[in-house]
Amino acid sequence: MANCPDRNQNNWEEKLIKEIKSAQKELYDAQLAFEWAENDPKAIDAAISRMQAANNYYDFLLKQAK
Repeated sequence: MANCPDRNQNNWEEKLIKEIKSAQKELYDAQLAFEWAENDPKAIDAAISRMQAANNYYDFLLKQAK
């Protein structure tokens, strides 16, 4: 019963949903980091990189969900 395909599918879907929620939080946190960066060029660059990475990962997860 542990190898039931439906059970594995549900487990995969639950993990994906959890990961998508985590990615949404990272997108939010990355936006906050950008707002906090103010006039520090290195902090701004780091925040932009973080936002781009978070957005790319979120897009990847959404494609996996389709």
